[in-house]
Amino acid sequence: PNPVNPSGLAAYSGANAALIPLEQIGAGNTEEDWMITTQLTVPANGQLRFWTRQAQNGDQGSIFQIRASLNATQDNQAAFQIIQSYTESDLQDLNGDITQYTEKVIDFPAAFIGQTVYI
Repeated sequence: PNPVNPSGLAAYSGANAALIPLEQIGAGNTEEDWMITTQLTVPANGQLRFWTRQAQNGDQGSIFQIRASLNATQDNQAAFQIIQSYTESDLQDLNGDITQYTEKVIDFPAAFIGQTVYI
């Protein structure tokens, strides 16, 4: 909601983008950051498309998951099921130019077609 870009990283398109900043939580610890949509109805042949890039060189050991929930409550995190999981190297060639965006396309499973979901 804040139009100011404190990271200095340019969005792929437009003025806004989601950013997961590096956190210093110590070895062996896990942090979770969630970004949840409003409810959406998944159409026939529904896809989730987004653009991604790294903000830091090297693999930091992060796992990125796309999850969806058919639950009526947006904040019921236990109801979300993983529909796609990525490591940092799955998202982008870490030996290449990490400042270049790449598009990711996820086909929704058949069970979600026609359903109202949170992503």
